[in-house]
Amino acid sequence: MPLSRRTFLALSASTLASMAHTAFGKDDARLRYPFEECGRWGYIDREGAVAIAPRFDLAWTFSDDLAPFKLAGHWGYIDRAGTEVIKARYDEARNFRYGLSPARMGDRWGFIRTDGTSPFSHDTTSPAAFRMSAPASG
Repeated sequence: MPLSRRTFLALSASTLASMAHTAFGKDDARLRYPFEECGRWGYIDREGAVAIAPRFDLAWTFSDDLAPFKLAGHWGYIDRAGTEVIKARYDEARNFRYGLSPARMGDRWGFIRTDGTSPFSHDTTSPAAFRMSAPASG
């Protein structure tokens, strides 16, 4: 008997959550995993229960306690409770790392902090400028 899509998604989410729990050794009730239902994205907890109802066009994983989401063509960030903490105004956004995230407005890229402020101007046209590289020798 084939599984329904809903059952398959629930089992997949539960399996992924269990694997992440085992792999990272975390017993954190705040863990959230993105999932898609009927074309909308939300988040489940480590038990596979819906933690943040599907309402986004697209959603990425959490890092530095924030996750990028896309809604109505723009990107913003939510916290683990689902509260929008950085308004959806960016044309593209990435995950935070070390308190900074590259984000694009128009054709310009720059960094934003977890509080939404920008320590640098959006002054490059390529996200490749944000890649980590080894220092030049010599």
